[in-house]
This record gives sequence, C-alpha cells and structure tokens, in this order.
Amino acid sequence: MKTKQNPSSRHRRAALALLVSAMPASAATISENAITSGEGVPYKWEVGLSGNDSATVIRHVGAWSWEDNALFASGENPVGWTHTSDWLKLSLSDPATFTLTLSRELNVAWPSGGDPTRTTGSSASFFPSFTIYSGIDTTGTQDHTYNNKPGFDALDTGAIGWADPLYLAHVDNSTLESVSLTLSLAAGDYSIALGSNAPATDANRQGYRALLTTVPEPGSLAFLALTGLAALRRRR
Repeated sequence: MKTKQNPSSRHRRAALALLVSAMPASAATISENAITSGEGVPYKWEVGLSGNDSATVIRHVGAWSWEDNALFASGENPVGWTHTSDWLKLSLSDPATFTLTLSRELNVAWPSGGDPTRTTGSSASFFPSFTIYSGIDTTGTQDHTYNNKPGFDALDTGAIGWADPLYLAHVDNSTLESVSLTLSLAAGDYSIALGSNAPATDANRQGYRALLTTVPEPGSLAFLALTGLAALRRRR
C-alpha cells in the first residue's frame, strides 16, 4: 500500500534541500607561513572565513611592534615595525559583520636553540593593537616600518606606505589586555597588522590570541540561506 505525501510537505523538503545545498560551508581555513621572502606583506597567517564562522590563531610578537610612542619625537608620526608585528591575510567569501578580538596570551611557545622549552611567560608588555587594511600585497618591496593609522597630515590616509592595501580601521591601545573591533566588510581579501603598543624596554616576545568571527550581512546569500533554513525548520 502506498502512502500519500502531503504536497506542502514535499515542497518544504525540496526547499530545505535547496537551501542546504546553497549554503556556504562554514569551516574556517587557517595556514601558518614560514616567512622567507622580502617582497610583499609578510603574511604569517592566512585565514579564510565564510557564513557564520570563526578562527583563532595564537603566536607572539615584539613588545614594541605595532607602535612605541616613546621612540618618536613630538610632532612626529609614530609608525609600526614590519618585522616584529604579525601580518594576517583574511579572505571573506561573503559580505559579513566581522569582529577581531586580540588578547594577551600567557606562556606561548617561543623555543630557541639553547632553550627548546622557552615560552613568552607573562607577556606583561603585550598591549594589543592592530590595523585592518583592504586588499593584499605580495610583490611590494618591504620596509622596516609601516603606517599603522592616518597621520597628522590630512593627505596621509593610513595606507601601509610601501604596499597596496588601503587603511580601513585601527585600535590603538596601551593599557588593556584585550581589545575588539567590529566592522561591516564586503567579500574579498584584507590585510591585518597584529602587534603591541608598549615601550621598547622588553626584548622578550609577547604572546597573543587573535579570535576572528563572521556573521553574514543581511541580504547576502549566506544570510538568506541561514535565515531561510531557520524559517523552514520553524514551520516543520
């Protein structure tokens, strides 16, 4: 004996299957690079995010990497230090509300030839600061410093200076152990400089934890797929 199916039930299941197949995979991709080239932005991390997604990276930077105001004279524009900061290439497959939280991380592995168990210890000189730029660069000639924010000159837009990515936003912090910034970003590639704003008196590396999350922007395919799927589930 055949069981008759309710047409509306068949339609809901068909629509549900279509939405599931159309939804982007929410699985972050993370790769850590060995920096061997002197060309382009020295990306230590490459992270890809899609839909409702998140990724965490943990490493270490110099205490005076993003900035140290004490190194610059009055009226001089402070800059970041290219090779003591960590650079991250972010790729977004969908328009998203993006949040970056950068925090102090204790006892991150920092081995040396003489001490393979060395760590960053308390990371007491890590005051998380960062800059987000639109675009990436793999061919520019690296300089020892980079523009970490718009300068005193109205014409200084905050572009890195020796690379193509354009300034979007920054967090300048010299007191807190954790900071966050949320931006509405289009799908595409971004460059992020991660570092610390502390006096240049601590030669030890400083441990950090960077948490990157995305939520689909209203109107994006990822958002419509997720909200449509939720609505179908409620009606079942």
